[in-house]
Amino acid sequence: MLGGWQLDGVLTWYTGTPLTFTADPLLCNCPGLPVLAGATGSGSALVTGNFGNGLSYFNNGLFYAPTGSNVANLNRGVLRGPGAWTYNLALLKNFHFGDRFNFQLRGEAYNLANTVSPYNPVTNISSPSFGLVNTLAPESAMPGAFGREVKFGATVQF
Repeated sequence: MLGGWQLDGVLTWYTGTPLTFTADPLLCNCPGLPVLAGATGSGSALVTGNFGNGLSYFNNGLFYAPTGSNVANLNRGVLRGPGAWTYNLALLKNFHFGDRFNFQLRGEAYNLANTVSPYNPVTNISSPSFGLVNTLAPESAMPGAFGREVKFGATVQF
């Protein structure tokens, strides 16, 4: 009963993707061309790190749309979106019967810590939902992205 145990774990961690801040064109009739936004702050002062429950991921008061001689000062990909991590764990017990038969019981937990995997927030400062994270990563992108998943199974090998 003491032998044949196996513990497997996988930690998946990734940083957010680069974000480009845009605004609706105000000075030109140029549909389809993005207008880069500007900000009065820089770096970590722009990001609050909040998301969910109607909280903005950005400090919205520091961003502006370029008008007149007020030129935008943000480049493409100046900040990163929210990152995410999950921890998957599997516990297995192997039983051997003779030389030819093996029986395995297994329990698997995806997203054991039940963490959230958000997509990027809205980056058009002219949008009413600017800074809000409206969607979460799909299940296909990260197993357990919508919450903890626990599975049990058994296999017979001969």
